[in-house]
Amino acid sequence: MKDQTQLSFDEAKNAAVENLSVLANLAEKLHDTLLLLELEQWAIVLRTIEAKVKRATTRCLSTFEIEQIDDFRRQLIILIPDLMPQLKQFWNLYNDILGILKRKDSSGYAPQWIISEFKSRIDAADLLSFDVVSSAKSQTSNILSPMALLLIHVIRTESIEFPLQQQLQDAIKKFGLQSKYDISAMCSVHSKIHRGSSSVTDVRAIRNAVAHGHFKVEMMHGDWVIEFNDKDDHSYNFNQRFSREEFLEFFDRHTLLYKLQLALLMVVELLPILVTHFHKQ
Repeated sequence: MKDQTQLSFDEAKNAAVENLSVLANLAEKLHDTLLLLELEQWAIVLRTIEAKVKRATTRCLSTFEIEQIDDFRRQLIILIPDLMPQLKQFWNLYNDILGILKRKDSSGYAPQWIISEFKSRIDAADLLSFDVVSSAKSQTSNILSPMALLLIHVIRTESIEFPLQQQLQDAIKKFGLQSKYDISAMCSVHSKIHRGSSSVTDVRAIRNAVAHGHFKVEMMHGDWVIEFNDKDDHSYNFNQRFSREEFLEFFDRHTLLYKLQLALLMVVELLPILVTHFHKQ
């Protein structure tokens, strides 16, 4: 995967249109879910810029139009208050990388090269998740519903969280930022889980408990609860109990977290492309 500075005009155009389309789709879907007027307005802004780039044969965007992409990025970070610390750290990491690249006059960095290799798996896991969750939310008294959710959680952890963390590890190692950023905290829905001298995300702690069979599902009054109790010999002790509503909320928050992180990665890639190839000087 080429970095942004090595793209031809046509390659830059295709990449920009694809990323703008994905960001506009996200804004539309978030509007449908959260019913926030500003998200509908952002979708219109992104579609307008997408159409302009799609028609372009030369530089066509003003400074203001490019700045709107960065403004949308800010909107994504503050959209869900509970996820704002993780998303701020996520963006700060790549902002630091941009500063390093500018100081070193580097040829660039492809911020999604690992993610792109997993794209088909990510898309498949995301689609399967949507179908299963939609069914599980309407089936409160069937033990198959929580079991299906746990299976999907394992699949999503391996198909989505794993490549996302690999991408972050690559960036942090490449630019020597190990002491500044904590991937486990950045990718946790609520908080990371300590494991001896290291840590894992709460997402992976649940995945590990499911994989080890260290959980139980209780049916109570036509509803269900899940309790996780996972221990090992390395000071790892994950013990948490979720009602159906709490687990579905955790599941939905995880969905929003990784979707917003992937969107921020697209902005990381998109802004240099727009500035380099489409900015009217």
